[in-house]
Amino acid sequence: MLNRLVPLMFLAIPVVLAGCDGMSPDRQPEAALEAEAFGVNVERERELLLETDMLFLETSETAGIAEAYRRFLAPDAIQMLSGYPAFHGRDNIYSNVMEMAEEREEIELVWEVDGADVAASGDIGVTWGRYVYTGPDDTGERGTVEGHYVNVWRKNEVGQWEVFLDIENQQTYEAEELIGDDAE
Repeated sequence: MLNRLVPLMFLAIPVVLAGCDGMSPDRQPEAALEAEAFGVNVERERELLLETDMLFLETSETAGIAEAYRRFLAPDAIQMLSGYPAFHGRDNIYSNVMEMAEEREEIELVWEVDGADVAASGDIGVTWGRYVYTGPDDTGERGTVEGHYVNVWRKNEVGQWEVFLDIENQQTYEAEELIGDDAE
């Protein structure tokens, strides 16, 4: 019985793997056809998303991070910061950042986008990259924290990109610590 199943497994594995790898090179033409079926220019939407992310950053630098969040987060946005419970809703996120700024010194958040992608439907996108936060910590000491972030964007009812999910991952280790001294 096992002798008959082994050849079937070798046939089934590539089929399963092909279904799991949505953006493999073989899948890319199919993804382009899906985007065409939606009538969406995915590359143009990706460019618009990157432009919106840059405007988000410029607003953060000129008007402050609280105002940037108020302008670019969806009303039902969720923010997930390292070491904190999730914040739900743009108003709560805005209030939290304003409270931090009022209780402490000025805070600054800058980031650099490493990449972006947009769904074939053109209404969901994601950006990711690195960030640097400068400001007081929980003890009141001013310092700098670096990490990585992922923002999930969606288009609102008037077709503008807004952040629905803001996730950050604070870097708390050195690369050598993670890899180990004896890795070669």
